[in-house]
Amino acid sequence: MEKRYAQVIVSLNTPEVDRIFDYSVPSDMAWYICCGMRVIVPFGNKNNKIEGYVVGFSETSEIEDKKISL
Repeated sequence: MEKRYAQVIVSLNTPEVDRIFDYSVPSDMAWYICCGMRVIVPFGNKNNKIEGYVVGFSETSEIEDKKISL
């Protein structure tokens, strides 16, 4: 199975993060994750857990391997 990435908008109200971030989707969640779903993602240097929303998917990404969770 190929790796799948979720494109996520994070719930922070600052202009610096007003863009899409990629997160890898764990294989055991691939069947469940869909557009519009609220997810929890590691964010920033300290990998704080914050809320985000899935807005799309991609088969490739240039990110380090950060995974989404529910």
